[in-house]
Amino acid sequence: MGKVLFDKAPPPISQGTDVANIHTRPARYLPPPRWLMRTSVILFASLIAFEPLFGQAPKGVARIALGAPPTVVAGQQGTVAIRLLNAAGQPTAADADMKLHVDALGAVVDHQTITIPKGATSAQVGVSKERPGTSDIRVEQIDDPTGGFKANAQIGFLPSDTYTPVSPLSLWLSVQPNAKLKAGVETAKIIVRYIDSQKVSIPARRSIQVAFPGLADKISPYPLRIPSGAPFGEATLTDNRAEIIPLNPVPSPPISIISDANSVEFVSPIVGLRLIADPSYSERVRHPKIALKIGLVDVQGNWIASDKDRTVLLRVEPSTGGVLGKVEVTIPKGNSVAETTFAPAGEGKSTIKAIVGEGLIVEPAEIEFKYASPYFWLLAALGGLIGGGVRNAIGADHSIKKVLLQCGGGIMTGLLTYLLLPLIVSLSLKPVDLQTSSKVFEAFLWGFIGGGSGIALLGKILSSVQSSSAAQGPR
Repeated sequence: MGKVLFDKAPPPISQGTDVANIHTRPARYLPPPRWLMRTSVILFASLIAFEPLFGQAPKGVARIALGAPPTVVAGQQGTVAIRLLNAAGQPTAADADMKLHVDALGAVVDHQTITIPKGATSAQVGVSKERPGTSDIRVEQIDDPTGGFKANAQIGFLPSDTYTPVSPLSLWLSVQPNAKLKAGVETAKIIVRYIDSQKVSIPARRSIQVAFPGLADKISPYPLRIPSGAPFGEATLTDNRAEIIPLNPVPSPPISIISDANSVEFVSPIVGLRLIADPSYSERVRHPKIALKIGLVDVQGNWIASDKDRTVLLRVEPSTGGVLGKVEVTIPKGNSVAETTFAPAGEGKSTIKAIVGEGLIVEPAEIEFKYASPYFWLLAALGGLIGGGVRNAIGADHSIKKVLLQCGGGIMTGLLTYLLLPLIVSLSLKPVDLQTSSKVFEAFLWGFIGGGSGIALLGKILSSVQSSSAAQGPR
C-alpha cells in the first residue's frame, strides 16, 4: 500500500456558526518501490505453484462405509448402502470401476458381486433373512491386488409379535466397523442388542443402561441406553490419539453381556501417500536426475510420521519413461518422508505411481522432461561438421586449409539451416519423410544437409525467405 503524507500544519478551520469548513488538499501517495512489487509477484506466484502440494487433503477414495438399518422385520428385505468416502469422510466419486464382493452371514443378498462405476459415489444391495436373528454384512474390494477396502455392518432381523423368546436373555455388544480406525478421522459405532439364547433381537422389557468406566469423554451418548420396548441401543466412540481402548461394559440393571469386541484400536491418522518430483518440469541438455520425495500425509494434507516401517513399491508409466533410483522404498517408523531419484530416458511426460496398501490414497507425481535448445544446436552443428567433412571428401582439394574451411563452414551453415527450419517448413521445403522423425534425428539431419551443401544452400534459403517476404508485402 502507498504511504499517505500529511502536511505538518493542518489547514485553518473557519469559525462558522453551523458548519465548519475544512480546507483540504488531495493526499499524495508514495508508490511502493519496484523491488517490493517484484518480490510480491514472485511470492504470490510461488504460493500458487506450491499450494497444491502442501496443506491440502488427499483426493480420492479413502474408505468405504456401509449404511445398514439396525433392524429389519424377518422375511423382509433391508437395503444396505455402500458409500465411497474421502479422507475427510465426505462422499467422493470412484476414479475407476470398483468391484466389490458382498457377504451376509446367515442371510441372503440379492447381488454377491457389485460394481460401483467410475464417477459414482455409492451402490446398494438388498439383504433378507426368513427367520429372526442377526446377520453380519461384509463388503470387500476384490479388484485391488493390495487387498483393497473392507467394511462391515450388522442387521438384526426382528421376529413377529407372536415370537416367544428363548431364555436366558442377555445383551450382545458389537462394534462397527470391526477394524483398526484412524485416530481423529474415523468413528466406531457401539451397538448393544437385547437378545435371547437364539441371538434373536427382542424388545427390552424396561430401559437398560450400559456404562463404560473411564470412557465418558469418548463415548456419545453416555451411557449407552436401550429404551424400553426397543431391541437395541447404540453410541459412537471417538479418539484423537493412536491407542487401544478396552471396552468394559457395565449394564444396569445387571444382566449378562456377550461381547464381540473387547477393545477398539485407533491407529495413526495416516490417510495418504504423496509423491513430489523436484523439479516436475525440466529442460536441460543432458538427462537430469530428478529428486523424488515419497511422504505420508494426514487428513489435512500435512506430513505425518509413520507408525511403523512402511514399504512402498514404485513404478513408472510408461515403463520406458525412465529409471528409478529405487523401486522399493522404505519409510522408517518415526519418519514421514523417504527419497529416491528418477532419470528420464528421453523427452516426454512420465507418471510415478506407488503401491502401499492399507487403503491409503496415493497421489502420483507427474514429470516432464525436454531437451534444451543448445542440445539441438549441438546436434545440428555436429551434423554440419560431418556434412562439411563429407563435402570435402568428395571434392578435389583436400588441403588442411580447405578441410578447415569446409568443416568450419559446415558447422555454421548446419546450425543456421536448423535455426531457419521453421521458415523452411512454412515454405513447404521440408521433406515429407521427416514429418514424423524425432527431434534428435531431425536436428542432426538438417545440420548435415546444411553442412554438406555449404554456402550455396544458405543462399537459396535466404533468397527464398526474401522472396516470400516480398510477396506478402509490407505489414
